[in-house]
Amino acid sequence: MKAPLFASDSDVKQWVLSKQHWVTPRLAQQQQALSNHSIDLRSDVLTINGIDYQLEQVTQLGPESKRVCHASRSVRIKANARSTDKSIRRQLQSSLKSAAQEQLIARADQLASFTGLQPSSVNIGSYTSKWGQCSSRGEISLNWRLIHLSNTLQDYVIIHELCHLKEMNHSSRFWALVSQYFPDYQLAKQEIKDRFAYLKW
Repeated sequence: MKAPLFASDSDVKQWVLSKQHWVTPRLAQQQQALSNHSIDLRSDVLTINGIDYQLEQVTQLGPESKRVCHASRSVRIKANARSTDKSIRRQLQSSLKSAAQEQLIARADQLASFTGLQPSSVNIGSYTSKWGQCSSRGEISLNWRLIHLSNTLQDYVIIHELCHLKEMNHSSRFWALVSQYFPDYQLAKQEIKDRFAYLKW
C-alpha cells in the first residue's frame, strides 16, 4: 500500500482501521483461495484442466511411459531418495509446459477461427502475475499455468486476449466484444480471480 509522504504513521493506521470491515473479509477470501488452489508437491494431488490428478512418484520412467495418464487420472514423475522438492518441481513444470504448448495453442487456433480474430502468432509464456497478454503487434502469449484451469476458464482467457486484437483496452466496447463470444464472461472473470494461487508456483 502507498501513502502520501506527508501522512503520519498514525494517519495511515487510522485509515486502515476505518477500512477494516472491507479488508478483513477479502483477506479471508484470499486465504481460502490460496488454500484451495495452491500447488503443494507433498499433497499428492495436481490439478490439470480443472480436474484433480494423483501425483505418483516412480523410480523408473521410460521414454515411452506416459507422464500424464488421463485414464487413471494420474501424473507420474521420476523420483528417488535423492530427489528434492526443487527437482520434482522442475520435472512437473517441464511436463506441464509441454502439455500446455500443445493444448493451448491448438485451442487458440480453434477459437481464432470461431471468432474471426486472427493473431499474428500464439506463444506459451511463463508469468507469475497474469494469465496472458496481447501485444500491439497482434502477438498473443498464454501462460502455461492455464493448464491448471478448467477448459471453460482457459477459453475465457484465450477469447479475452483475442478480443484485445480489436480493442486494446478494457472499455465497454471491449467487454461487449468478449460477451459476444463468451456470454458468461462475468462469471468466469470472478472465478479466475480465485485461481491466482496457480500463478505463484
